Amino acid sequence: METQEELAYLEQKLPRLRARLSCLQQLYRDLQQKTREDFDEEDKVGDRMNNTSDEEQ
Repeated sequence: METQEELAYLEQKLPRLRARLSCLQQLYRDLQQKTREDFDEEDKVGDRMNNTSDEEQ
């Protein structure tokens, strides 16, 4: 009987857990995108700095 109660409890929690997982997955994707954009921006700034220092020589 205890196992059935535990199973019912877990089944009750599943929709909320799935919603939280979905939210966390979206946040993770957003973070990956932002990190990629930040690295791309750093590369562009680095390239401009290299080009400027090359021109000065």
